[in-house]
Amino acid sequence: MIYQRTFFILLLLPLAWHIAHAQGAPPAEAYFLTFSLNAQRLPVLCNPIDSATASADCYGVDYDDSGRPIRITRLFFGNFNSRGPWTIMKFRYDTLKSGSTSIHRSWHNPAGMPVQIGVAHGETALYDSTGFLIMYTLTNEAGERVEKVNAVTRSMFRRRDEGLTLQEWKYSNNKQFTGSEEDFWNTQFAPLDRNAWFRLFKMDENGFIEEESPLSLAQRPVPFPDGIYRKGYERNDCGQLLSVRYYNQEGLPMADSSGVGSIQYDYDEAGRVIEWSSYDLQGNPKGRLEFGGAARMVREFRSFDGKLIGEKLFDESGEELELSIDDIES
Repeated sequence: MIYQRTFFILLLLPLAWHIAHAQGAPPAEAYFLTFSLNAQRLPVLCNPIDSATASADCYGVDYDDSGRPIRITRLFFGNFNSRGPWTIMKFRYDTLKSGSTSIHRSWHNPAGMPVQIGVAHGETALYDSTGFLIMYTLTNEAGERVEKVNAVTRSMFRRRDEGLTLQEWKYSNNKQFTGSEEDFWNTQFAPLDRNAWFRLFKMDENGFIEEESPLSLAQRPVPFPDGIYRKGYERNDCGQLLSVRYYNQEGLPMADSSGVGSIQYDYDEAGRVIEWSSYDLQGNPKGRLEFGGAARMVREFRSFDGKLIGEKLFDESGEELELSIDDIES
């Protein structure tokens, strides 16, 4: 019996060593609390910290000789963070004869093996000689455009007057499609429905969305799914949303179906939303129907590991509601 147990333990030792070894991430050149992509599909890293263990969740970054990110790693107390759809993001930069450039991003697990998000293993963004994004394409493991899938696999961008950009989408068969398909990496734009065949938007100096509006196939204004025709955003230098305001076809302020004309957001040092509050067109607190009439939400995170430990909802008068997010979602 002792020999059998010893033999079993010896069999497990290599596996235990492999698991422990796989969890530890190699040192990175720099560490940041927040990471996102702006509207130009470029990486934005904010809130630098001294080490991988200075915060529960962070991003480790390695650079090429030109100072461009070539590897971004999601970390949890200095170990690989495998709780999300990707752990490692790799970048490759190419310059074409035309003077345009491309950036290829691919997604990997802690062992460095490719992982699929949606229908793709990666994405190639193409920029003109001025650095303006003209197209991005979803790619397979070989770095080629994803084909024979029921999904949008390409988006194209054109400059318009007054600093505006026009976006359209191509299905895997290269036919034009609506902007209703979900984009995993879209953290800047609002969702669209099948009425939107184009999106007209304006960026701020950091490449983040400042305003956007959907257009029909004839390039005429159509509303977002919530009935709003144009949305205007105020963001900080990291691209985090500070406020959103709603406008009608004439560009005048309007309210949504809840009577809300604007929403404001606040963040903690780790870049997490800790509070939002909603207002009518006169600037008075106004409840949101999708949140059970709440006009304000406050969130609390555990300092040790960043876990969400509390959410409170308040009505227009400031009274706490006997509701939770789970109650609303159910």
